Amino acid sequence: LDGKTLKNDMQGAFAMVVNHYEAHMISEKTGMSLDDLRSAIDLLVITEGGEGSKIYTNGDVINVPAFAPTEIKDPTGAGDAFRAGFIAGLAYDLPLELAGEIGALCATYALEHIGPQGHRYTLTEFIERFRGHSQDGQRLDVLLKNRAKS
Repeated sequence: LDGKTLKNDMQGAFAMVVNHYEAHMISEKTGMSLDDLRSAIDLLVITEGGEGSKIYTNGDVINVPAFAPTEIKDPTGAGDAFRAGFIAGLAYDLPLELAGEIGALCATYALEHIGPQGHRYTLTEFIERFRGHSQDGQRLDVLLKNRAKS
């Protein structure tokens, strides 16, 4: 995409989730600074690999730490896994920081396996691992309750 098309396509977007490299490429192509991007998008998430991610919204920055993988086998699919977890957190109306942490753990599972879809875990395994790293104040229980209803 050229910069003009990209800039036009961003208008009215609620959120944008990109990695650090993609954010800089968008900035270069559109001529928008990172500050301009933060102002133009209500919810901007920039992932930074092992450094975690930053969530920009309403002039605030939320720093989300990465989850340490047991080993890195393949980075393929980690960004998509992050987005899936983050969006799931938003869908359950969880706080942005918690949604980011869910995304971070999803990305970690992807890193630990070869290929973008080689990872598997149960909801219980996910929550146990999450709670071994971060506090959720039992807010992830909403995921278990929803599973019981379906």
